Amino acid sequence: MAKGKFYFIPSARLQKYLGSELIADPDLAIAEFAKNAYDAGADSVHVRFELAGRSPSDQVLIIADNGIGMDAATFESNWMHPGYSAKADPKRLAQLYRTAPTAARERAKARVPAGEKGLGRLAAARLGKVLDIYTRQSNRQPWLHVHIDWRDFEQNMDERLDAIPVQYDDSTPDDPPFSHGAILQITELTLNWTGRIPGRKVPGRPDSRLARLKQDLGILLQPDAMGVEAFRIFLQTDDSQFDALHGEVASTLVQDADYTYEFEFVDSPDGPKIKRTVRRSELLAKRLGKPVRTRETLALDKLANEQQAGQLEARPSTLRSGPFSGRFWYFPSFDRRYSALKGIPGIFLYRDGVRVDPYGHEDDDWLGAKARKASRQGYAAIQPKLLAGQVAITKAVNPELIDMSNRQGLVENPAFEDFVAHARAEFQHFEKVVFDEYLSREWTSLEVKAQREAHDRLLLYTGLMRSLVHSLRQPVAGLALDMRTIRNRVNSLDIPAPAKKALLEAVERAQGHVGTIDQVISRFFELNTEPVLTQIAVRAIVDNAIEAVRPLAKSADVKIELGPVADELIVTHPDSVVEVLAELLRNGIESISERKVGSTVWVSVASNEDGRTILTVDDDGPGVAPEVVSGLFESNVSTKGRPGAGLLQASVIVQALRGKVTHVSGPQGRTRFEISLPPLQPDD
Repeated sequence: MAKGKFYFIPSARLQKYLGSELIADPDLAIAEFAKNAYDAGADSVHVRFELAGRSPSDQVLIIADNGIGMDAATFESNWMHPGYSAKADPKRLAQLYRTAPTAARERAKARVPAGEKGLGRLAAARLGKVLDIYTRQSNRQPWLHVHIDWRDFEQNMDERLDAIPVQYDDSTPDDPPFSHGAILQITELTLNWTGRIPGRKVPGRPDSRLARLKQDLGILLQPDAMGVEAFRIFLQTDDSQFDALHGEVASTLVQDADYTYEFEFVDSPDGPKIKRTVRRSELLAKRLGKPVRTRETLALDKLANEQQAGQLEARPSTLRSGPFSGRFWYFPSFDRRYSALKGIPGIFLYRDGVRVDPYGHEDDDWLGAKARKASRQGYAAIQPKLLAGQVAITKAVNPELIDMSNRQGLVENPAFEDFVAHARAEFQHFEKVVFDEYLSREWTSLEVKAQREAHDRLLLYTGLMRSLVHSLRQPVAGLALDMRTIRNRVNSLDIPAPAKKALLEAVERAQGHVGTIDQVISRFFELNTEPVLTQIAVRAIVDNAIEAVRPLAKSADVKIELGPVADELIVTHPDSVVEVLAELLRNGIESISERKVGSTVWVSVASNEDGRTILTVDDDGPGVAPEVVSGLFESNVSTKGRPGAGLLQASVIVQALRGKVTHVSGPQGRTRFEISLPPLQPDD
């Protein structure tokens, strides 16, 4: 048997933690009263700021609605009972409706309450220190006026919550906008509503407090939800500098996106299923050669099996959250139709037509759109700033998806885990659709554009190099004559045989270099400035490149080792690829010779699954300094103390062939460069 009983006695300052410190966002606090007006069956709510010529402490916020209102008895039993809500008690709610105006009563009965925790009323403390409430249910009743100074509850933690008196009378408000309902007048405001929101600028979001509030109120209600069209929000101010914000807060439904993706989870006798619809604008469908609309229905257990087999979508086979639906709009072309987003990107969550905060706002990446973009260094298939949408749940079929008391999300439980996993998987599926249909084509177009630009640069470089190479002819010819003179002089010298032999070998190597230069000059002038693609064996390209650098390798005492070479034919411009491969070989040879350790450069060729030919050059020299890696193929950088024009030119040549040169980490600490060439056709 229990020895006795204890009872919780709420401290008066509990109000502070449940009100001014529970809800961090002032816009969310105002939205709480708009939702209260919606639950009360109002068809209009006015949010008015009196700001003109006032300091922040003298500014006034008035929130008025024409809902069912309250009399003194209802106010005392409901409003003065934190944690209690008549919305959660059908019997008490019926009593409340009984004396309410007919129109408001019918609207309230038809709506699913947006809140029922009995705490939203305390949000007034977040907005200002003093609250005056005026309310009545019909113009035949006197107004009930309740005055609350929230500071009275914070004075002494030893005071009980029910020990702080709240005064009321029957005084009448000045110029009430409605004949019945509720009017909240908040004074000694905690924020300056004429100012700007501190912090960084957020794309698509104004930094003015009032403009941000209007935007947030505009997404409070789901545009196409049943019953929402009978509720309107108006923002008003007496300050002329905010005239542009004055008027009805419109909630606009996106209608003309490039992509509209709809999904719906349903229960069936065979288990949960998902229905998907992809809608494309007529212009996009024509451009892609796709139908305007495609549909599919899939079982969740099948999708879960695909996920286990390594497919993209990671999702459970269960639907513990209950059925839900959603719609995404995407504007990949970023054209004028993007204005339909009204500058508010994000996927918002709605329950019975009323938004659940904070899902979809700039700081809440609940579907992982921003994270996926970041993981791809900005090259994600879907750009978050061009994405909008909504996910819809209801209290009837999603009872386990429960709002947190601070209005900052849903309680994390098994139902929530299923819900978020499925919603994220749908976003990933939509992302894959956009990539496969649209972005892969766009990226291909960008590659082709880059190839054309590279080709134009190559023609320019070719003209410049022809002039420079032509100017080499005379000094090369002079150098050849000097080599013959040196050979004759060495032969006539009376010096020890070993020394004479070493000098003659050096002269022979130098003459080999001169011969190579002369061959390169001749080959250069034989090149066609409009390269013709031809079919050639990969082995022939490798052999020619090795032969071109053999004199340099011999001088540096470096061995060139040939690894596996794919036995295949490729279509390319052979001379260009030979020159690029030779440049990478020269790079490796010079790197090893300068380090004076190691003696091998490795060359190999392979093919990958996409049919691309990969030519690899490895060396075990000192590697590329980290500070120059990023600019290897963009500017004249070098680890050898001289301009690295060779790598820059090599990159331009390969890009003109729609390929790519990259620097990667090779095996066993080697420095590796790879040439990746796509499969081309002779008429490309």
